[in-house]
This record gives sequence, structure tokens and C-alpha cells, in this order.
Amino acid sequence: MDDNVRGGDADATSTERVLKRKVKNSRTNLFEWVKYRCHLGDGFFLCECPTSFDNETVSLQVLLSNILSVHPKAASRFEIKHATPSGHSSDEFMAPTSQHCSLWAEEQLGILVRVEGVLKQLETENKLYLQRETQLRHELANLQDSMRLMDVERQELLTQLRDVTTEREEWKAMARRKQADMTQLRDDLQLARDEIRLLTNEQLRLHHRNKDLAVHVQRLDTLVYGKF
Repeated sequence: MDDNVRGGDADATSTERVLKRKVKNSRTNLFEWVKYRCHLGDGFFLCECPTSFDNETVSLQVLLSNILSVHPKAASRFEIKHATPSGHSSDEFMAPTSQHCSLWAEEQLGILVRVEGVLKQLETENKLYLQRETQLRHELANLQDSMRLMDVERQELLTQLRDVTTEREEWKAMARRKQADMTQLRDDLQLARDEIRLLTNEQLRLHHRNKDLAVHVQRLDTLVYGKF
């Protein structure tokens, strides 16, 4: 017992303690108190047996987040209840002195309080993240609706652009036809002018010829009627 006390006093300022764990001997089917080196690590509670006692009870490792409760059972004994994949389990420990037991119980309770605080903080952050996710999903849905509307408008604009392009090509073709018609009219007009000029010249020539014929007829009349 003195060795346990001295060991406990030596470890009082550290996170590692020598405790006795109540375990069942598979050979005798009786409960025994076996010394374990218990260590509070970063996020876990580890107990290792310095001597080979039983293959099934050599070590115990429990996540701090899985510790459900710590209950004092006597002056120097306390029980840790923790969650397991199949439900929950309890392990009983005995400290060298009641002070060690109280110290470990307080440490465990402090850890549970810190873990509970962290879990509450995580729960709050998770709620905020869920709210933010909902908000982002709503914004994403609005953006998708806006993109769909923009796509519909773009399709309408493309249709209008195709219609305008088709109409422009039709107007261009019509303008080319009108230009060709105007060119043909100019050519026809020039031909008409040339024909008019030729006709005018022919009329002048015929007019002069008629005058000459009239003079010639008059002379003939004078000659004919002059004899009689």
C-alpha cells in the first residue's frame, strides 16, 4: 500500500497514475484488483497492465468523447461508464488514496465538462453551417433560376438575330435585284436615247429630202405648166 501511495504521490503532478482496475480472471472466474498505468492522453483514456494478467484485460483505451459518466463508489474507488459499439460498459478503479480518487474523478468530470462544451460548440457550429448551407442552397437555386431565365432570353435573342439576319439577307438580295433592274433600265434608256437620236436624224434627213422633192416637183410643174 505504501508503494502505491508513493507511486501515486510521485505521479500526482502528471497525467499518468498507477491505479488498480477491477477485472475478472477468466481462469478463476473471480474479480481481482490489478495494477494499471492509467494515462490521460489527447482525446483518450488509456490503461495498460505492466504485467501479463489476462490477454483480454491487458489494456483498456477509451475515447474521452465516449465517456458517459464518472461515479465515486467509495473513498478511493470510482467507476467510469463509457459507450461501446454494442452499448455501454463500466470499469471500476481504485486509487492508492481517496485524494487520488477525488483528483481523478475531478479530472474526469473536468474532461467531461470540456468535452460537453466542445460538443455544444460543435453543435452550434453545425447548426450555423446547416443554416449557411440552406442559405447557399437557396442562393444556388436562385442563381440556377436566373441562369435558366438568361438561357431562355439568350435563345430568344438568338432566334431574333437569326430572323433579322434572314430578313437582312432578303433585303440585300432584293437590293441586288433592284440594282440589276436599275442597271438594265439605264441600258434600256440609253438605247432608247440612241434610237431617238437616230430617228431624229432620220426625220431631219427625210425632211430635207422632202424639201428637195418639193422643189423638184415645183420645178417640174413650172416646166410642164409653163409650156401650155
